[in-house]
Amino acid sequence: MRRMLLALGVLAAVVVGVVVASQSTADPRTPLVQAISAVPAEEGTISVTGWAQVRDELDLDPAEAGEPSGLRRLSDAGFGTDLTAGSLLVGSVQPMQREYGWSVVGAGWEAYAQSRIGAVGVVALGGIDAETVLDGLRTVGYREPAEDADSGAVWVGGPDLVAGTDPTLTPQLSYLAVLGDEGLVVLSDAERYASRTVAAIRGDEPALDDDPAVTEVALRLGESPVAVAHTGDRGCTVTSLADASEAQGGTWEERFAVESAVTNSADNGSVLLRLRAPERDAQLLSDLGTGGLLFASC
Repeated sequence: MRRMLLALGVLAAVVVGVVVASQSTADPRTPLVQAISAVPAEEGTISVTGWAQVRDELDLDPAEAGEPSGLRRLSDAGFGTDLTAGSLLVGSVQPMQREYGWSVVGAGWEAYAQSRIGAVGVVALGGIDAETVLDGLRTVGYREPAEDADSGAVWVGGPDLVAGTDPTLTPQLSYLAVLGDEGLVVLSDAERYASRTVAAIRGDEPALDDDPAVTEVALRLGESPVAVAHTGDRGCTVTSLADASEAQGGTWEERFAVESAVTNSADNGSVLLRLRAPERDAQLLSDLGTGGLLFASC
């Protein structure tokens, strides 16, 4: 049976994290913890997919994922287990493999952060060579920066180039920055926001992990291959019950059993619930990641 961890960190605003747990051991530099250090410090939502762990969970070869049969298996298994629910790039795997020479399925982890200011994806390359990414950008036709092409300068593609390459590609591929030394790729539909994210990665602008409540909750949710976190006022808005349908998805007793509930006053009073879903195909991350929550203080 699959398990769910649900945490609430309450300060002046609420930090909400929802994850689908695996059996791996918690690590202070897990995908979620790394991801919050790589996106700007703004109230919003961040979704993290630990692709190395997801590949293990689905027994998936990265090379196979770019083929039609592998893509179907990734889609079916990822959707059924809810392991790819937060991925920005999972729908672009096949055209990215074909046109760019790589895809997110071979990456270490992927983060997608959204706020009122902008949206950005960050990919930790893992075993993917940064030169492969650069070659793909040249092949597709991005305008190469005059300097620092592999050190954070933005490659300009634009929505027309992306759509003309393949209409199923996400517009977030319009502007990319490659940080070879850090092993990261930044992608956004806005050039300025891509540059701002590079600055956050390098410590020149505040990053999300500058908020101690976010970091503390992320550390408690560290064992999961996938996670969604809502920060600041966004946590109260997204998880509000105001727009929820009555009895949507069944009653609490039908959907979950509580295995444990642990509070931690040392980290701003977060509450960690370990839940068990009786149905293997229960899509816990999709359901609870968008609200409403069992309880919250806003």
